[in-house]
Amino acid sequence: GLSPGGVAAACDGAPLCLPDDELDYDADGEFRLADATFLAQVWANQSSFTNPSPGVTKLPPCNGGDFNGDGDVRLLDAVLLAQYWALCTREGSEQHSICQTLNPNSRRRATANEWSGDSPGRSLASTSTHGTLVGRKDGQKMQLFAYSSTPWTTVEVAFADGEIESVAAENGLTATIKTNNKEVGVGDLGGSGKPPPAGLVMTVTFTSGTDMDSVYIDFSSSTTVICILTCVPFTSTPRVATVVQDKSNNLYLFASPNTPTDGKASTIEIAVTGAVDESDITPLLTDMTLQVGSGFFGLTILDGTSNLPDGEAIAVTSRPLLDIDVDSVTTAVVASPAAPAFDALIFVIGAAFDPCVLCNAIMTKTGKRPRLYGNPCLPGDPTKTYKDGPKSSADLVQETTECYTNIADDPTNPVRRCVYDYMEGSGYDYDGKYNGEPLNRIETCMMLPSPSPPALPPASYPPPPPSALPAPPPSGSPSPPPPTPPPPSAL
Repeated sequence: GLSPGGVAAACDGAPLCLPDDELDYDADGEFRLADATFLAQVWANQSSFTNPSPGVTKLPPCNGGDFNGDGDVRLLDAVLLAQYWALCTREGSEQHSICQTLNPNSRRRATANEWSGDSPGRSLASTSTHGTLVGRKDGQKMQLFAYSSTPWTTVEVAFADGEIESVAAENGLTATIKTNNKEVGVGDLGGSGKPPPAGLVMTVTFTSGTDMDSVYIDFSSSTTVICILTCVPFTSTPRVATVVQDKSNNLYLFASPNTPTDGKASTIEIAVTGAVDESDITPLLTDMTLQVGSGFFGLTILDGTSNLPDGEAIAVTSRPLLDIDVDSVTTAVVASPAAPAFDALIFVIGAAFDPCVLCNAIMTKTGKRPRLYGNPCLPGDPTKTYKDGPKSSADLVQETTECYTNIADDPTNPVRRCVYDYMEGSGYDYDGKYNGEPLNRIETCMMLPSPSPPALPPASYPPPPPSALPAPPPSGSPSPPPPTPPPPSAL
């Protein structure tokens, strides 16, 4: 409705910028892999498009660095830019499907509810992909695990408190810390395009002055996402419970926000489509009660005050629970207090996280230094034994809730139980002595010394191992049918 003069005036007042296909972000005269690294630095507020280097000024890109056109500038854009450089800048590569997807000249900008890949217009809400994040604490460190039903590209996390000191990324990924030292992302900035495996993503170390009891993943922040070709934040479901079953069929619970007064869980109630009886579920906590009904079971602590622990194996089942009825109103994790309820419930079956990762010592038969002898700690195998004393002591059956290691330089007692020692290097033994005092500073490795105020919601995107199965929040009214669980071979 503007007159020609009005159009000219509007254009004159518009900010100047560079077209989307101008990818030389660092202004060195060439589009290189370094431009992906530079874009990651812009996301972290470490660099600026307009001043890419001292004394150099440049117009910003019109898309603001939003390479995939989903409306947000994230670390994902830098990773996809690296893939584009590696795969799509040689002759003939324009016919490659991923290059057609990523090409800034052939892609239109996506709306908030669209995915701008090779199927423009597909609604994120209509896909059957789901994901979750889990955080486990160990002193000043937090280990972050990511699971999604489709291999992810980046994980980007905001913490509600604490100051990041350093980050160790897994699987050859690059960690980028934002300048506020409260947000971090990991992804492959080498352009390989290979999806990282599910499980441990990174270990974040916080400064010595950080109160770790107050640190948790902030799912209410739009920064916290799991990304495929686009990212879905957890802001619509910031209160989430995740039930994880590992490859040994141990069940773990992670509840969020899990503060001292909010977001903890009192019960787990699971309906299955197959047969279930008491012999199929074994509680692993001495004060836990198991209730089994027709096609469902529940786990709780009936003392009127206790909540279910986070990040600890609480039960073991006789089989993988691939037949969870996520549509059943019986399936729920009940919050404590009951209101507000969890916004979403996610199941992860066949998790690859290492339950013995916190082991830092072994139980010895004397008060010697309880070192690990360089051998890994592994979950117990009930078909194997260990010793808790000298050679003459009886062989004991290993338990799935404990961790064990072989002691190469002690052939008389080759297998010992692993533990977590609060004060590494202290002497103690199986008689329960700790420097002459009752033993009170060690714990089993699977029972975290500082239960993590975890992390976890679901995201919606496209489905593979391990399976992340969403369930409706425990509101009493069923939601639309969930995705079909993948076959056991996919786990």
